[in-house]
Amino acid sequence: MRALIYRLQDRGITAIHLGAAGATLGVAVLSVATLWLSSAPDTPPEAAAPAPVDLPFVATDNTFERGCQLGLLVEDAAGPLADAQVGLYRVGRSASLQHWQAVTSRHGTHRFIDLPPGTYHVEASAPGHAHLAPANFTCTGDEERGFVAVTLPAATHQLSGRVTGFEGRIPDGLEVMIEQAPTRKTAFAGVLHATVDHTGSFVLPVPAGEYTVLATAPHHVPETQTITVEDNAPSATVRFSLAHRPEATGIVRTATGKRVPFAEVFLGPNPNPLMPPVSVTTDEDGAFSIPVVPGQAHTLTARRTGYIGSLDIPATQGIAGPSDLEIVAAVGHKVAGFVRDMEGQVRAFEPVRYRVRDTGLTGVVKTDDQGRFIVRGLPRADVELWPEDGASGAWAGAVATLDAPVVRLTYQKPAY
Repeated sequence: MRALIYRLQDRGITAIHLGAAGATLGVAVLSVATLWLSSAPDTPPEAAAPAPVDLPFVATDNTFERGCQLGLLVEDAAGPLADAQVGLYRVGRSASLQHWQAVTSRHGTHRFIDLPPGTYHVEASAPGHAHLAPANFTCTGDEERGFVAVTLPAATHQLSGRVTGFEGRIPDGLEVMIEQAPTRKTAFAGVLHATVDHTGSFVLPVPAGEYTVLATAPHHVPETQTITVEDNAPSATVRFSLAHRPEATGIVRTATGKRVPFAEVFLGPNPNPLMPPVSVTTDEDGAFSIPVVPGQAHTLTARRTGYIGSLDIPATQGIAGPSDLEIVAAVGHKVAGFVRDMEGQVRAFEPVRYRVRDTGLTGVVKTDDQGRFIVRGLPRADVELWPEDGASGAWAGAVATLDAPVVRLTYQKPAY
């Protein structure tokens, strides 16, 4: 059994993250069972222990539902807190993917079950108490088990604020998250999610300390601010006015419907080789959100390990970009070539830049010890290639076509 124990002893937070192997722990602890292409024996009935009575947390048996599980114990200085609010947020790179909310039992406990793999923000709160967020919980498989105990201090300070978006409106899907810098975690270790009302306002009871506040909403540029809630001041306030940025959202999947996580999605066209491409990576669910230019049509290209798919999208009008898009990825086209210098000598391990102008797709591969290279997972289109470190850059390149997919590149040594 692997166990990772986090302790914030001065903050009243203890978390035990248990891996996939199992063991039986005591009071207040869970019982746990653990694309390059080409155990102990059964206890005799007569020796069975008496059924526990009125314990703060007891796993009912050793048969668990599928999915990860996370147990929580919420208390204050006087003991367990019944009806405390506990929240769980499965998060992606920029926003929450799923959210669960519950209240604790009379023993101050609650267990979240059947959780899909991912990273989770955990938080606890109760009337008259500060909100706290213990360390993030990571689910890596169907049998991951975790337990968190949180001791809430009395509410003595608060952090409040308001967020507006395009033309002063309150954006749909607005989220406000609060955390502390890694070297300044004086209050809690995780990430709090503030409840934002219809006016874009929030109030969050927190301990004194320095906080980083992130405001994010679809089709807007995320913004962060750092603010200190002083010991000798009861409150602190932040204000956000998010800039408009339309985004295209959707998923990448295979022809059979399987979603493709961690695929790179490029925004095209990108006619200027000196301009870095706009790209994002799909999350664990194969979903993406990529900024688009208002009034301009684009081509989206998704690529991962030899697979590729493209989708043309219309010009964006209004606040939001196109949504519910699906890019279908299939085995892509490949090009090849070799690199020699001005004297005809092999350039081994030379980085070669490739670019598909219409789609914005770009990347780098290296030649082998014979100066040869192959690029897989490309669209059926012309591909520009050149030695990445050569003196002439793209001007010394060649174009691989569908009829002539093999090219020779000449490396020119820079004068400096």
